[in-house]
Amino acid sequence: RSIVERPGRPVPREEVEALLRAEIARLGADAEAELELPGFAPPVVPVAALPEIAIETPSYDGATRRFAATLAVAAEGMATQRTRITGRAVPTVPVVLAARRIAVGEVVRPGDVEERRLRAERVRPGTAQRAEEVIGKQMRRPIGADLPFMLVDLVAATVVAKNQPVVMVLEAPGIALTAQGRALDAAALGERLPVMNLMSRSVVEAIAIGPGRVRVLPGATPIQI
Repeated sequence: RSIVERPGRPVPREEVEALLRAEIARLGADAEAELELPGFAPPVVPVAALPEIAIETPSYDGATRRFAATLAVAAEGMATQRTRITGRAVPTVPVVLAARRIAVGEVVRPGDVEERRLRAERVRPGTAQRAEEVIGKQMRRPIGADLPFMLVDLVAATVVAKNQPVVMVLEAPGIALTAQGRALDAAALGERLPVMNLMSRSVVEAIAIGPGRVRVLPGATPIQI
């Protein structure tokens, strides 16, 4: 008795998962689910073959999120293989991860984030799920690479620092005046803060309108400090 061994290659697992995910999504599964396939080994086809892959008789139980199907693989030079596969579709949610370590006080830039999907059961409440929730915000706590951003750790970026020299802008119908001042508190864009006019030494309430710039509120009166 002789055995002839021919070189082969496994069918790409991602191709099988993509077909299977599409089929069970039509039956009610989450189209972005992560598939658990315990014990599954992709069928082997001849190296030069272009296999045809199909999912037959799929079934899905929405209560348990379990599925079953038959994987059919046909290719030139081999008999059609049919393999029964079963598993579970695990729901996933989008999350925003840090692409690098970010220190306290740093402002998050577009290149600092990575959007990915993770199992919903592993994602804590309050995790950032969209990049726009993170980019441009300032870190209240440090974060390591590949860790998810928590919304509670993000604040609006400071555009005026405490004790920073600022340009005070006063606008009224037909007039616009500027003066040099000093911020007595830090503020993010749109936040109010007390500012000292360096000429008169009076303190008024203003709104941060940009880096190093504040707008004095109309009718603002000196603040007692």
